[in-house]
Amino acid sequence: MRGIHIHVVDTKRTAILLLFGGLLVLGLILWGALAPDPAAQQQTPAYPQQIAGIPVTTDLVPDTNSNRTHINREIRYVVIHETGNPSVGANAQAHANYIKQGAQSRMVSWHYTVDDHEIYHHLPDNEVGWHAGDQLEQNGGNLNGIGVEICINEDGDFEQALQNAAKLTAYLLQTYHLDLDCVKQHGDFSGKNCPATLRDTGRWEEFLLLVEQNLQGTSPAN
Repeated sequence: MRGIHIHVVDTKRTAILLLFGGLLVLGLILWGALAPDPAAQQQTPAYPQQIAGIPVTTDLVPDTNSNRTHINREIRYVVIHETGNPSVGANAQAHANYIKQGAQSRMVSWHYTVDDHEIYHHLPDNEVGWHAGDQLEQNGGNLNGIGVEICINEDGDFEQALQNAAKLTAYLLQTYHLDLDCVKQHGDFSGKNCPATLRDTGRWEEFLLLVEQNLQGTSPAN
């Protein structure tokens, strides 16, 4: 009987050790998932008041909105979009109002909107936004990209908006130590035809050249 008693005690001890070990492994996994990304911690988000003479208005989406993720990440890309909204008055300020009041119902968010005379800043640069259509895919546009929307409102000057977007993109590349290869299209991540005008008219390489000129300080004055 004594031998049986010892066997039972050993079995209980083994079960307790296995349970403890499992909890320890689970804790390590959760810590790895929830611990802040060291690379993201090193990328302090910038809040410029102007970029190359273009006024920047920081008007962040409220913390309580459902389209704020509060997920910090490493910045690897600048993802270029067009708003797809040619309506009169659909400028950067109008989109700032939309992203705060209307976009949360669609779980849509991005970082900057650019028009022909100003830039609005909607999210901290190191926070995930919902703009690339690829959820939280590893190395994806949402998880690692700063979303930039270019206005196409018919009462605006699209050519000037394009110039301003190139200046903003160059600024972001310099600020976060990225190179020209880090400028991506929305379509690179989801297959969507965006930025539509630049894609449909074959002007993507032209846009990249504008960004490069700004990086080199050779962009013509506007």
